[in-house]
Amino acid sequence: MNIQFSKDPSRRALKPGEWPAADREAWEKARMRGDVLVLGSVGRASHWKSSSVQTFEKAYGQFLGFLDRRGLLDESADPSRRLTPEVLGQYIGWRRSINESVTVLSQVRLLDMGINAMFPHNDWLWVRPVIQNLSYLAKPSREKRVKIVPIQELLHLGFELMTKAEGPNGGTVFNRALLYRDGLMIAMLAARPFREANFASIVIGQHLIKRGQTYWVCFSGSETKNHQPIELPLPEVLNTDIERYCSQHRLILFPRNRGWTEGSPETGATCGNLWLSSRGNPMPANTVYERLTTITRSKFGHSITPHLFRDCAATSIAIDDPAHVRIAGKLLGHSRFRTTERYYIQAQSFEASRKYQRVIATKRGKEAPQGTHPESCLPAETAMNTDRQQTECSFLENAVEESLEKDALALS
Repeated sequence: MNIQFSKDPSRRALKPGEWPAADREAWEKARMRGDVLVLGSVGRASHWKSSSVQTFEKAYGQFLGFLDRRGLLDESADPSRRLTPEVLGQYIGWRRSINESVTVLSQVRLLDMGINAMFPHNDWLWVRPVIQNLSYLAKPSREKRVKIVPIQELLHLGFELMTKAEGPNGGTVFNRALLYRDGLMIAMLAARPFREANFASIVIGQHLIKRGQTYWVCFSGSETKNHQPIELPLPEVLNTDIERYCSQHRLILFPRNRGWTEGSPETGATCGNLWLSSRGNPMPANTVYERLTTITRSKFGHSITPHLFRDCAATSIAIDDPAHVRIAGKLLGHSRFRTTERYYIQAQSFEASRKYQRVIATKRGKEAPQGTHPESCLPAETAMNTDRQQTECSFLENAVEESLEKDALALS
């Protein structure tokens, strides 16, 4: 195929429009919704979310690009026969040369998921042992535990940025708006660590809803990763910050409200997206990711990704209130406790390290430092006097109480 490469040609994925016609046809058939009354007319990928579709299209496009660069992509051949044990072995070898073991496993899983949807009548059972073997060998490329920080510190960082935005050193009106937005993003994600895609897509009035004196964030099952609906209240300490952002700072982010005559004509009358870029456009998930990692890297010396916010929250709950560790599953939107359990196990190792530290210090005739994080050696938050800061220290307890109250109402 005559393809114009961009960036690194050795990694380029063929876009769906560049796929061989037979592959495109098989993929389109897999995505067909069809007629529920006609057997076989509904494709096996018809229920996939747009994010899953895009992820697979990139993965399959990389597989086709790999074949093309090695002269193995015959456009006239049966696409269901492209993947053989020999070809998969070569593909895994190439993947290992450019990716970590976890990514290799993920890409082969995506390929297996897609070819089963595109060519359901073929026998793909031989791929499963390969995936199993890759899972045995997969090791995380980075140790997350050393990056975990108490969730209270993230919440405090968010409040700190919002306070600075409205202080004497906040800068121009525009810079204040951006800083306040960043602070509110961090505080909200620390309080309720939603998945990155959901958090970035929050729309005022659709996902962010005020019920009485409480703001709730709600997502339907069709919008979440595990197809489970999410309805979580935000801590009321954030009420004033949310309202100030929506009524003042958010509006400044629309260029027309700053006197610009070019660009988007939007002034906030029709756009309901909560998070806006510096140009007044809805922030995509990758931009939210970039802002959060940049700010946290500056603060903590390493980046805290949106997903790592979830690890920090679950670990903090498991350490600070292990009796209610199952609440972490509800806070994170997990459908099974098994997914949450690893945080509890990790937290137990932290607590064991703390106790051992105290034993050693006692034997040496010294008082062990209280609240020291065994992995990162970060000091615990000191006593705080303001209402907002007191809420920072106790918000995990409030989250537990709110979830227990919600369960009680559901059972009554």
